[in-house]
Amino acid sequence: MIRGALFRESFTRLIEPFRESLERRFDEGPPAQRLQEQIALYRSFTSEYRQALEGFVRWALEAGDFREWLISTLLDLHQRYLGVLTETLSELLPEGSDPRALAAGLIVLLDGDMILSWFDASGQRAEERSGAIQAWASLLEQQADPRA
Repeated sequence: MIRGALFRESFTRLIEPFRESLERRFDEGPPAQRLQEQIALYRSFTSEYRQALEGFVRWALEAGDFREWLISTLLDLHQRYLGVLTETLSELLPEGSDPRALAAGLIVLLDGDMILSWFDASGQRAEERSGAIQAWASLLEQQADPRA
């Protein structure tokens, strides 16, 4: 029981800065600039806390009693981030676009980059993944509604 409480409290404290950053309003500046800031937020958080995140995930997978809690916590955090990205893309993209689906695609790229970095620290491949994320963001920005 104590071990579970310690696990949950430690992980909650780890992700609190990211959660607080998401709660902060991203309402200053044009949507394209905010999109870049939101991408940078994810990438800086996952880079800064990489080892801790990797350790918690490994711990939860090996100690199965924490798995469900960790998964639901991570999915909740993803939903919050998805909401922030969707809001920004809905301002950026022309009517008729699906900002939620495009935001989800961007999150998949970011998650993939983070997970692959755990297995492949090659600088060249890290740059390729980073370039792919930036290319996706650039495509979204090119579709910007002229009124944005």
